[in-house]
Amino acid sequence: MSKTTAVNAPLVFYDSSRNQVTSEYITTDIASVDATVPVLKLKTVDITPNIINMPDSLDFDASRIKVSPSTIDIAAPDDMINTIESISTSEIDFSKINLKNNKVTTTLVMPSGCKNLNQILSVDVEFDMTGMSSKVMTIDKFTVINEGPDRKPTVSTKSLDITLIGPKQQIDAITPAHLTAVIDMQQKTSFVG
Repeated sequence: MSKTTAVNAPLVFYDSSRNQVTSEYITTDIASVDATVPVLKLKTVDITPNIINMPDSLDFDASRIKVSPSTIDIAAPDDMINTIESISTSEIDFSKINLKNNKVTTTLVMPSGCKNLNQILSVDVEFDMTGMSSKVMTIDKFTVINEGPDRKPTVSTKSLDITLIGPKQQIDAITPAHLTAVIDMQQKTSFVG
């Protein structure tokens, strides 16, 4: 349950530069107003990166991901604060990470009704690529799936260069014979005749 407190606050006038205005020519019949103010609880929580497109078989645990800053101070109503364990970042596309570009700056996704007390607008997320290797390979085998009963598409591309990144031992073991490009026509709604 969200808690509030009632206060009686005096009226104070400010100019456009936020300086308090005191003048004998400004008067009011009302000296103060009653206000109800929500009471928020404070909590320090971890910042958790929201990583998408990470291969399921890649052993890349949280100890290899550094978030700076790693925590944030938040304020939220009593009924909400205990449900928040961490604050997530915007999506980070792991397929865009490589050996030279292993650090991204991303924004935070704050839950509605939650206040960011540190005013942290973005964080750096760095991936430890120690033990990883990179190799460019050429794919020349293509498979089309979900093409539909009345369509028989053909692949005009004869070869495609790709960059593989992963643990050195696994990357070294991959040969072009292991690779096939799969073209999924499931979401394709228009075709060039």
